[in-house]
Amino acid sequence: MTDESWLDRAAGTYQRDPDFIAEGLSLELMEQATVLMDAAGITRAELAQRMGVSKPYVTRLFRAPANLTLRSLAQIALALDAALTVSFCEAPTPRRFAPGVQYTSPTSR
Repeated sequence: MTDESWLDRAAGTYQRDPDFIAEGLSLELMEQATVLMDAAGITRAELAQRMGVSKPYVTRLFRAPANLTLRSLAQIALALDAALTVSFCEAPTPRRFAPGVQYTSPTSR
């Protein structure tokens, strides 16, 4: 019998999946953009105007963010007068899932 639960095995598979990682990063970045927009009172329509793009384009960015490009991220950052940084760091130790244990996301620290 192994110490690893089926959930640990499943999570480990996804933690090594580039599409899963990209989706998580994209969602996190768009959440950050939304927070900045809310704080500055900027609507999606105004963001589109500031970016020099159409409103439907901005809507697509927020609805299906997995295909964000560095260019579109740079456009959003400039439109929100925000800095954008992209970097690599050491991978965290994989989380193990166990009953009764509460996990926190990296963004809630």
